[in-house]
Amino acid sequence: MTDPLNRIPQSALLRILALSRALAQPLDLSTMLATVLEVGRDVLDADEGSVWLYRESTESLDMYLPKIAPRPSLSIGQGLVGECFRTTEVLNIADCQADPRFDASVDAMTGYVTENILCIPLISFDDIKIGVLQLLNKKTAAFDEVDHQVALVLGANCAVAINRAQLIEAKIAVERYAEEIRLAQKMQQATLPSVMPQIQGYDIFGCAKPAEATGGDVFDLFASGSKTWMLLGDATGHGFGPALSATQMQGMFRVAFSVGANLTEACAAVNQQLHEDLPEDRFLTAFAGFLNQVDHTIDYHAAGQGPILHFVEATQELIWYSPTSIPLGVMRSTPFEIEQLRLAQGDIVAVLSDGIYESENDAGEAFGRTRTGSIVANHHQGSMAQLSQRILQTLEDYAGDTPQADDITLLLVQRT
Repeated sequence: MTDPLNRIPQSALLRILALSRALAQPLDLSTMLATVLEVGRDVLDADEGSVWLYRESTESLDMYLPKIAPRPSLSIGQGLVGECFRTTEVLNIADCQADPRFDASVDAMTGYVTENILCIPLISFDDIKIGVLQLLNKKTAAFDEVDHQVALVLGANCAVAINRAQLIEAKIAVERYAEEIRLAQKMQQATLPSVMPQIQGYDIFGCAKPAEATGGDVFDLFASGSKTWMLLGDATGHGFGPALSATQMQGMFRVAFSVGANLTEACAAVNQQLHEDLPEDRFLTAFAGFLNQVDHTIDYHAAGQGPILHFVEATQELIWYSPTSIPLGVMRSTPFEIEQLRLAQGDIVAVLSDGIYESENDAGEAFGRTRTGSIVANHHQGSMAQLSQRILQTLEDYAGDTPQADDITLLLVQRT
């Protein structure tokens, strides 16, 4: 009996060779799939065809070409495409309408009538199952054994090329995502004070250490006349979404003050806007206040942000203050009462995000406010930058191998 491979027309072999050269080019996935389908129809004299790719996340086969909305999808083993993918064998069906495995859903969507089918499994050189190339209605007659052999050669070439295009596309996507993260991180860092306000008689320092590239914490400091604006905000969660919310809040406060709002009016306006903008399960805690360096007081509102630590240097006492209201964005209207702290010489006010208090060690024990207070009391004689570094280093040592789970932000003020 003549070997079927010897009966492959020379024109088909040349076309497959030309395909191999074409697929060796760095084509994007869409162009690659279109080339595969075009060559498959040409070489095997098919009237129509389709390309189905395997999606691991749903364990399904999705039809990429031709483009139909909504995109048809089959489970493994469903229809002739699913069966071909499951068995990894070429299926040559002369009368698909009589085959119980035939799925007519695509015909119903397009109005096309499928009579005979050649399903070709696409398997890469390392046995990775890519998908299925399906060719429909041979123009001269049903697909034969020669077509079957051509399909084996064609499928092997196409699978390797498609797999390469997928890997390149995935690599580009990862690099693009990494660049977007770097840009988002740079933009968020640009909204934070790069230079601390230099206020006579005071040492002020703030810093943020996000759990991811971007964080849901924010702080702000700027001097205006005899007062210095202080803000520490913490959006629920961390990452891109909370980072946007925190930055939005910071910007809204600045706008409110630029048009002459006082602290109470600013808190009310920001709260109302956040209530309108945020999803129901999202909110922000915030410490918002003004340091008056003339009378040495801090007028503040702590919307869900606490505890606030006041270290009294004269008595070495640690005083903890609770939040003054619920977080911002929870209710459209809520009272915003202003509290006041008075700082004597040597006193420190520490506003810290819950990423510090709730930081856990390998045993799952939270760092807590007792340890936090001890650091402030024992190291209050240095600068606030040094105290900040001491807190962060102690947290890192305490956590051990436990990864940082939440954003960490500090705002420290000492009357010197």
